[in-house]
Amino acid sequence: MAQAHDVFPRYELRPEVVRALNAHELGQNLRRARAASRRATVQGALASSLEGMADDERRRVEAVVHVLASSSAYLHLHDFWDMSAEEAAEAVEWGVRALVRAATDRGEHDGDAAVGRARKRKLGR
Repeated sequence: MAQAHDVFPRYELRPEVVRALNAHELGQNLRRARAASRRATVQGALASSLEGMADDERRRVEAVVHVLASSSAYLHLHDFWDMSAEEAAEAVEWGVRALVRAATDRGEHDGDAAVGRARKRKLGR
């Protein structure tokens, strides 16, 4: 997701500030105040890929993508996996593509079915 490529390099400049904002009430209030705008950004980025999907399924995919592109995800990838901002953004982009592909595979919106089909294709069944 391009959003991660845009913001993760800024997080990399001062991860301690990102960490403090995630832990402090001020940061939590700021995130809540910007929640609608961030949801709209994610929804806009995914709109064409999730077109025709049931509302509850689309909402689930959008929410997971939002988590993947979050400052918390960046911190986890940075702190526990020693990833640079670029590596973290690439990992998020890969995860988003895999999630959307699984959610929309053959027009079916059942992740278990999509995973099962992928296994069958891999095994040549």
